[in-house]
Amino acid sequence: MIPSDLQELLLEKLDMDQVITRVLGYIHTRADDDYYNGSGARVSRLIGNVISYRKDKVEICKKLMYISLSSTNNYIRRDIRAIIRYTFFNYNPYNGELTSEVKSKLELKNRYYPYIPSNPGDVINEILRIIKENPKITKQHLRFLDVGCGIGDKPLFAYTMGIESSSGIEYNRHTFELARYFLKDTEVKLIKGDALKYKHYSNYNLVYMYNPILDYKIELKLLYTIYDQLEVGSTILYFGGGRSWGTFKGEIDSSDDDSFITKKQSEKQEK
Repeated sequence: MIPSDLQELLLEKLDMDQVITRVLGYIHTRADDDYYNGSGARVSRLIGNVISYRKDKVEICKKLMYISLSSTNNYIRRDIRAIIRYTFFNYNPYNGELTSEVKSKLELKNRYYPYIPSNPGDVINEILRIIKENPKITKQHLRFLDVGCGIGDKPLFAYTMGIESSSGIEYNRHTFELARYFLKDTEVKLIKGDALKYKHYSNYNLVYMYNPILDYKIELKLLYTIYDQLEVGSTILYFGGGRSWGTFKGEIDSSDDDSFITKKQSEKQEK
């Protein structure tokens, strides 16, 4: 059963500011309470899934994200991001404590699907570093695209960070439909298509991917396809340690930074 204090969130007896106050109270309590210390992930999942049923869940998550980004408290930063993640997705079918009370029919039906969960905190930190190192870039000017976005969690986190233009492209129809379902109440744009054939990468100035293609040669071709279309000053942010990224970066960029490449005016690429 859902605890009575969480039922107030679910039934919308509390307004948005009251919900945020309640959530922060849970996080602070967790630091001192044995129950929360032993069950932090479970509590984050439960809170997130309860909030997911509120009509104002997107605005709640945006406010929570701003709090997370401005906080130096590790509990707050970690737990808020976990709560936001579980507000929109619960991709782990083995969470026995999450009953059908807090799981949608679609999630119950599609417990297994091709998706690589990665740490959204790493992506957020890299985006903030890119902004910090380039004073001409602000969150409002970023146009974010996740290539192979899966169920859409990275475009969602970019959106909750305040990046107004956030998009994802996905080839697999099952994960695309899940992303569309999860993000239906947001302004995130989802594109169903083949990333190798996509012709509009110039519309974006921050392109993210997490090792989207297993085949080394095909992924290398994709990296060049994207890079060719990007405007000068645009950045590719890559996670996943793929062999193709090492080859591509060695041919394009000589900097020591492993995770991203920013296109420069003087660069000339050879295929």
